[in-house]
Amino acid sequence: MITRMSSAFATEPAVIAQQAEMVATAWSPPGSPPSWQLTAAQFATLGDDAEMLAIAATIPTDRLPPLLFAAAATFLVLELEPRPLAPAIADGREIALVDIGTGAGLALHLDRYRYVFRGAGGQATTVGDPRSPVLIETEVRSMPAPPIAATLPRIADRTGVDIEPLDLGDAGVRAWLAACIPQEIGAVTRFHDAVEVAIDNPVRAVRGDACAVLPDVLSAIPDELLVCLLDTYVHVFFDADKLHEFRALVDTAGAERDLDWVSIDPLVPMGMSATRSVLGIPVPDALIERNHREGVFCVIGRLSYRRGERSAALLGAAHPGAAWLEWFAP
Repeated sequence: MITRMSSAFATEPAVIAQQAEMVATAWSPPGSPPSWQLTAAQFATLGDDAEMLAIAATIPTDRLPPLLFAAAATFLVLELEPRPLAPAIADGREIALVDIGTGAGLALHLDRYRYVFRGAGGQATTVGDPRSPVLIETEVRSMPAPPIAATLPRIADRTGVDIEPLDLGDAGVRAWLAACIPQEIGAVTRFHDAVEVAIDNPVRAVRGDACAVLPDVLSAIPDELLVCLLDTYVHVFFDADKLHEFRALVDTAGAERDLDWVSIDPLVPMGMSATRSVLGIPVPDALIERNHREGVFCVIGRLSYRRGERSAALLGAAHPGAAWLEWFAP
C-alpha cells in the first residue's frame, strides 16, 4: 500500500483544478435542484484557491484529490462548526423578524406572499403561500441559482421600527403610498394586495430612532427565537456616524444572542461616489465599477452571529423593484 501511494503522489495543482471544475459542472448542471449546489460550490472553490490546491496536491493521484479533499474539508466543518453550511436563517428555528424603517410594515409579512424565481429556459421555482394574492416574480440571472428553500422561515414574532410608522387604516396614507409606487401594473397590483394582507394581519410597530429603540426591541424577544434584522433601502439614508452607531449596536447584540442582519441596499454613499456596502463588508472593485456603469441597484448582504462569532457575506445583487436577481457564487 505504501509503495502504491508513493508512486501515485504529487498531482499537479492545475490537474486538480481541472478535475474539480469537471466534478462541479457534472454535479450541478443547469436545472439541477438548489440542494445540489453546495457540493458543487465546494469543488469550484477548491479549483479557484491556490493555497487549497497546494494542499490537495499532496494527496495521491489514485485517490482522486478533489473528492478526498472535499470530503476531508466537509468532515472538519461538520466536526468543528456545522452552521456555516446551512442556508441563511434556515437552521430550523422560528425567527423574530425586526424590520428597520418599516414604513407601513409590508415587509413584515414576507412569509404571506408567493414568490416565483424564473431562470433560463423558462424554468421556474415557486415558494411561499400558494393561496396568497401577493405574487412577486423575479428573473434569476445567475448560475448557480440562489439556494431557494422549499419552505419559508417560520416567523413567530414581528416588529416594525420606524421614526414615523404609517397607519394603513388611514385612507390618506394609503393614497400617498400608492403615489410612491412605480406606476407599473405589476408593482401597483402587488402594493394593493400587500396592503390588504397587512390590514388583515396587524403587527407591532415601534416609533423611534432605530439606534435608540433597537436595544429594547431586542431585549423583549424570547431567547429561543433567532433574530432577523431586515432593512430595505433604509440604511443607505443613514449618515456615516449613524451607520457606524447602528453597526456597533448590532455587534453588541450579536455577542449576546444569535442574530442575522440582512441588508438590501445600494452601495453607499448613493451615486457615482459609492464604494462601500451598508454592512461594512468589503466590496469587489468589479461591483463598484458596475454601480458606476449600470446605475443604482440593490446589494444583498448578511451579517450572521452564532454563539458570539460573526461572519459576513455579500450574497447577491438585485433590481430595485425585484425584477431580477443575481446570486453571487457561495
